[in-house]
Amino acid sequence: MNVRFRLDNKVYEDDLQYIMLDATFDNKRLRLSTGEKIQARNWDQNRKRVKKTMKGSAEINLRIDELEDRVRRIYREMRLRHQTPTTQLIREELQRNQTQNGSFFDYFEEFIQSAKSKRRPNTIENYRTTVNYLKKFQETTKHTLSLETMDSTFYDKFVAYAFGLGLGAKTNTVGNKIKTITAFLNWCVGRGIEVNPEFKKFKRLSEDSVQVALTMEELELIHEAEITTDDRLSGIRDIFLLLCYTGLRYSDVVKLRPVNLKDDMLIVNTVKTSDNLKLPLMPQAREILKRCPANGFAAPVNKQANKLIRQLCELAGIDEPTLMVEHRGPTRIERVVPKYDLITTHTGRRTFVTLSLEKGVRPEVLMRITGHKDMRTMKKYIKLTEKVTKSEFLRAWGTRK
Repeated sequence: MNVRFRLDNKVYEDDLQYIMLDATFDNKRLRLSTGEKIQARNWDQNRKRVKKTMKGSAEINLRIDELEDRVRRIYREMRLRHQTPTTQLIREELQRNQTQNGSFFDYFEEFIQSAKSKRRPNTIENYRTTVNYLKKFQETTKHTLSLETMDSTFYDKFVAYAFGLGLGAKTNTVGNKIKTITAFLNWCVGRGIEVNPEFKKFKRLSEDSVQVALTMEELELIHEAEITTDDRLSGIRDIFLLLCYTGLRYSDVVKLRPVNLKDDMLIVNTVKTSDNLKLPLMPQAREILKRCPANGFAAPVNKQANKLIRQLCELAGIDEPTLMVEHRGPTRIERVVPKYDLITTHTGRRTFVTLSLEKGVRPEVLMRITGHKDMRTMKKYIKLTEKVTKSEFLRAWGTRK
């Protein structure tokens, strides 16, 4: 089968012309419209594709590549079934195939739209990032993506691309993209859309990342830091210290209002899990909450908050050299960075758990405060300080019997 693309002779409004598919096979000729329209000046006559200089060209070229792949596959499968291919049969099979399977990226967009009412904006942004990454992968590797090609070959090529030819992604970054792809494919299966079952074997790659918690001494440094150049640092200091003193997530702290305070207890319905929590307040947290405006703290989005928190911690002198070990595929990368480089909004929750355990709060009591459902989940937040590790070790081995 020989397949080529061309512009239709008919010119429509705004000088747009349809991109047509011409396929010849067994002395027959199949003509199809791709459904895509462009101006003639944006058509590369030599490559038979949209010129790269046109905005959106990559997506259109991917769509027509996908159409060519489907036509060739239908023809090949008919031959394997000893069925005589005809233009009518190919058209009917193509129509049936499009109705059942649609476009890979069309379905992905439907998946994202359906998730908007159930997922947080950060999750939706992550879905979008994964789609863009997949489009770049397809364009670079020429590996056509469809629900039928979600197999081990795709997985191996995608992981290799992400670690090598792509952006040199970290292991956890690649793992998160695999997680998103798997969630999308499971969504398809749940709606009766046929998907290659091999995707069930996709392994989500992960590695333990460097997780830091602050000491009481470091919290005091943040309290005492003199801020003279950026008013935003004063605001983020209140928010970050509340994270450390309450164990709440950033999404919950930024929604705090004076009405949440009841008789020295903080009453919160959490954003992520809708848990109703009652938190006893330590004096430091009460002092900060007294400054909380009636409409809540002026809080930046999470990424901007992380940047400001790192600036705050650098100003406070939280700069202990910390070893970071990461993997990008088989490559091990070691870096020594100042501690403030590793601090984010989530460090506050981890600090609260760690310091509470250090001060003797029983895990089962702490779980009621933080809303953790089991010890296994909470352990991910525990970062025992060197002081506690040494104390526990010496207490266990320091007495002779």
